[in-house]
Amino acid sequence: MDRFLASSKTCHASGFRHKSLSLNIRQWRCPDCGETHDRARNVARNILAAGLLATRTAGRAEP
Repeated sequence: MDRFLASSKTCHASGFRHKSLSLNIRQWRCPDCGETHDRARNVARNILAAGLLATRTAGRAEP
């Protein structure tokens, strides 16, 4: 998993990523899909998705 995943600035639904999003903003609306995100829940969904992807692809790596 990318240590610097922009999980709080990336829409879990569409993948849109803000270039900049101040930490005091706790909710935001994705300009691509229109979904409103609670920042903490969006982070959790993005980290979960990245972790699941990492575990699926971990066994496919060739030595």
